[in-house]
Formats: sequence, C-alpha cells, structure tokens
Amino acid sequence: MNIIKKIFAAVTAAASVGVLAFASVTASAAGELDPSETAPYTARMAIQAGRDVQWEKDGENTVEIPADGTYTTSYTFKNGSTTIEALVLDTSINAASFAPEGSADPIKDCTVKITVDKIELVKKDGTTSIITYTGPSDDAFCLGDNGKCCRLNILNMFKQPTPVKDIYETLPDTGAVKDDKLSLTFTVSGLGGTPAGTTTSTTGTDDGSTTTTTTTTVNNGNTFNSGNNGGKVNYATTSTVTQTADPGVIAIVVSATAAAALAAGAMTIRRKKK
Repeated sequence: MNIIKKIFAAVTAAASVGVLAFASVTASAAGELDPSETAPYTARMAIQAGRDVQWEKDGENTVEIPADGTYTTSYTFKNGSTTIEALVLDTSINAASFAPEGSADPIKDCTVKITVDKIELVKKDGTTSIITYTGPSDDAFCLGDNGKCCRLNILNMFKQPTPVKDIYETLPDTGAVKDDKLSLTFTVSGLGGTPAGTTTSTTGTDDGSTTTTTTTTVNNGNTFNSGNNGGKVNYATTSTVTQTADPGVIAIVVSATAAAALAAGAMTIRRKKK
C-alpha cells in the first residue's frame, strides 16, 4: 500500500509541475501579437507603473489599424502611481513585409514609421496634463519580443542593453490615482495605399430622376516586397439609388456587369419617388 501511495504522490507531483509550467508559458505568451502581412493590423499599448501593470490586450489599450492614419489608445489606472517604468507600443505589423527582400535589418529598412503625437494623463475630473515626449531615441523603434513585429519603446527601463527614456519616469503633477487615464495618440505611416474612406456622387438624368452612388472602400494599403498582394483593395461596396417620378415601387435591378461585381459587394437599387 505504501508503494502505491508513493507512486500516486509522484505522479501527482509531476502533473502539478506540468500544469505550472504550462501556466507560466501561457502567461508569458498571452501578450504576444501575431505578425501580420495584411491589414487590418493591431496596435497595443503596454504599461507598467508601480502596481499598475498591463502588458496584454484589455480593450481600451488596443486599436485596429486598417491603413496609414492617427490612432489613440489608453489605459485606466486600477491603483495609481507617481512613477512609470514602461510605456511600449507593440503592433502586429511584420517589419520584413515592408523591407527589401533579404534585408539584414528589416526594422531599419522597412517603410513603416510610428510617431508619437501626444501623451496625456487624463484625471477622472476631466483635467489633463501633457506628458513631455523627447523621442524617438536611438533604437526606440525596434522589433518586438517575437523578432518580427514593429515596436516603439517610449519608456522601457527593461530594454537591454540600453533602456529607452523618451518620457520622464515621474508622472506629472501628483501622479495618477485610481480611474485616471493615460492616453497615447500616435501616427502610423508607410503602410502605403489609401486610407479607408467613403465617396458619394449624385447625377441627374433626362427623365427627371437622380442617381446617388455611395462607394465605401477598405484598402489594405500594403505594398509588399515578397509574397505580396500587390497593395490591392480588400473589398469595395458600392450602392446606387435611383429615384424616378413613378410612386410606390422599389425594385432591385442587377445588370450583367453588376452581377459580376456582386461578389465584391456592388449592388444597384432603383427607388421610385412617392
């Protein structure tokens, strides 16, 4: 019986070690952003300030990047702190996809740039304090932990061999308290293409009707050097509404051309005036 108990205890201990090891690996990998070669990309602001630590995605600190543009992420303090040790912007943008094929330094050679527009400490009463940004310093723009994705270090006391200190370690005024917010506004450029947008045009016809065409385009904005999609548009949705003098009739008319484009989301609608 004692032998059976010893065997059971040994098996239980081994299983516990395995579970702990798995939990450790899961925790360390949970914050990683998978590298992407197509839009939309993801940007995530990580922060460590005293007891406030957020290295994973939590919603407000994460934003989707469909194309070149200006974006904002934030973090709401759960405890508060007078100092900050790390403020890092990670993205899922694969640097090698925007660098010459075979580049030995894809982060240096890639077309993508990330610039900081504004960093603010927003108090829960609505007042704000600007956090002075002095960067980017050398090597602030680098590859993330996975060795593939674009990262911008704003403040990173843990970066080796040289920490990045492009903001002060002391938060402005009396620091942050619970429910205060740190807001980061940044601009991404170099993805190429045209940002997502909507265009509307109206034309008249001889029978007195008017045609309004609205086109919404979501563009990857990507020009890859290897294994690329040629910077092609992901999809475009075009709706055309025609109003005539005959009342009460709404018909959907799909021409041969429109039928061919229907898979890409193009549709023509005729609406008669009441």
